[in-house]
Amino acid sequence: MKRNETGEKILLGLYGFFSATEIIFSRDSLFNKIQKMGGAPSRTAFIRSFNSLQRSDFWRLLRDGKYRLTEKGIDKLEQIQISDFHKRRKWNGWWRIVIFDIKEDKRAARDALRRKLKNFGFYSLQKSVFVSPFDYQKEIAALADFFDANDDIEYIIAKNLGGKEAEVRSFFNL
Repeated sequence: MKRNETGEKILLGLYGFFSATEIIFSRDSLFNKIQKMGGAPSRTAFIRSFNSLQRSDFWRLLRDGKYRLTEKGIDKLEQIQISDFHKRRKWNGWWRIVIFDIKEDKRAARDALRRKLKNFGFYSLQKSVFVSPFDYQKEIAALADFFDANDDIEYIIAKNLGGKEAEVRSFFNL
């Protein structure tokens, strides 16, 4: 994999988790998330690309050892299309339901999760219940890990949605 491709994977890893104006992260947590999403070719290649993107002013090192995305980095993320996350696959007849109960002290994580589910194309049944006919289990697990909310998020696969099924089928043109 070329250096530019690894750098783009790093940016995609960041964009895949957020659509916020301030993104703060550690290099190790970003590497771990990217590995879960399909990975960088090696830790060395990741660090080389990570440092190159930092020199290009996509993020800055903070005093606490974490990194903050700059305006240039945010602008670049807005330009990236994440077709892998939004690919529509043939529906296999099973619904994917994401249910979460994230406490008020993690409000930012809860709001970011809602935004990501909407970006993935999920239908909102209720404020903390989202449905999709497509499989996002890997991405939801990575988000739960990232937000340290594994105990607060459930991913359920169900054959029907009861009384709301016609409404949801209509939303997805199924």
